[in-house]
Amino acid sequence: MMFPSKTEAKILRVLGEGPAYGMEIVKNCGIRAGTVYVLLGRLEEKGLAQSRTSPPPPGRRGPNRRVYSLTNLGRQLVEIIESKNARDRRV
Repeated sequence: MMFPSKTEAKILRVLGEGPAYGMEIVKNCGIRAGTVYVLLGRLEEKGLAQSRTSPPPPGRRGPNRRVYSLTNLGRQLVEIIESKNARDRRV
């Protein structure tokens, strides 16, 4: 498995906290929306993330929105990234 870029790793860590809408990921990562959506597509292609459509929250109108989450492989990779970061901090 190829190790993700720093930007992909940021997105994976956000998704490691739980499912999120694309704009939530943008806000939490501080990355431009266009970049986030391109990378989410790549992460899905790599089998690290998955998405599903979700209706608007109760009391809100609008189109269905896409919710992103990690796959099992994505979760494993986040654990590897986190353990690597913890080791790097100890050095």
